[in-house]
Amino acid sequence: MAATTLSAVLDLMPDGVAIYDAQERLVLTNPALRAMFPILANLMEPGISFEVLLRASIEVGDNHHALGHDREEYIAQRLREFRDPDPAPQEILLADGRWVRVQDQRLPDGGTLCLRTDISENKRQELRLQESEQRYRQLVDLTPDGILVHDSQGLFRFLNKAGRAIMGMSPDESLDGLHVLDHATEESRPLTELMLRRVNGGEVVRQVRQPVQRRDGALLLLEASAVPFDSAGERLVLCLFRDITAEAAASLRLRESEARARSILETALDAIITFNDAGLVMELNPAAERIFQRSRGAALGASLADMIRLPEGSELPEWLEGVGGAGQRLVVQGVRADGQTFPAELAVTAVPLGPGRRYTAYLREIAD
Repeated sequence: MAATTLSAVLDLMPDGVAIYDAQERLVLTNPALRAMFPILANLMEPGISFEVLLRASIEVGDNHHALGHDREEYIAQRLREFRDPDPAPQEILLADGRWVRVQDQRLPDGGTLCLRTDISENKRQELRLQESEQRYRQLVDLTPDGILVHDSQGLFRFLNKAGRAIMGMSPDESLDGLHVLDHATEESRPLTELMLRRVNGGEVVRQVRQPVQRRDGALLLLEASAVPFDSAGERLVLCLFRDITAEAAASLRLRESEARARSILETALDAIITFNDAGLVMELNPAAERIFQRSRGAALGASLADMIRLPEGSELPEWLEGVGGAGQRLVVQGVRADGQTFPAELAVTAVPLGPGRRYTAYLREIAD
């Protein structure tokens, strides 16, 4: 009855099982083991020795681990391991690419219990995970943005290559003890502390600009975003940041230049009108509003021909391609909003900005 029950249990087990007696002769195997090693299944008969099965597996090429070794030395080593099994399981690769976990255990009567588990799917998952991690590492290494991971206290856990370069740190410099506040300036420290409190509270912080200090003391302006996440039960924070110092300086120079240009336009005594290649007014300064007696709202989109009369028989496109667009000063007739005309001196220059062509007209009213 006990033997029948044992046989039924072994038949239901998903793992391969073999039992050898004290003389290393096979006593029994279960279906899972024979299915796991189909090439040797017909040899797995009671009474066959472990060594014979081992040699047969090498002979038919089913023992991948024997490749590259002296056959007899490998067999001797494998027999020693079988007779004095390591309690820790081992993993072997079969010739068909499957992975099997091997665990042998001595029985009280001197026999050996052999367990074989197909772990191929686990290995494939491990491989996919390794490949995913490799792709992630490549992405992290190749991105031009800094990537920082710190804990809830603000202590550094990870900083990628780009982040180290931005902060003036060497690639192999230790992060031990580094805190996010170590790079904060006196001005940005309250903001950094506020960001830390917000992300620790579960909030995502996006595109915050803050001054920081490099390792060499140079000041930078960073744009940073931070998102909290949990790893192994611990709250961590992922920060993405980029150096926008040059960009911010260029933007400031542009704003200053635009402010100077606006100041010039607003204080100029001559009329300044910007128009496109269709002859439609795009912008004008206060002097133009005064000279032509037209408000900016009324003038925008109007035809330049309604404000300036070109020489007799001239069409705007041809005139601009010829003498009109050469920057020379010409005497023309200006037209005020009430239809009154007045003599004026005009110069037109092309402005190479954006799609199409744009022009700027400079007009000075000639006193009678």
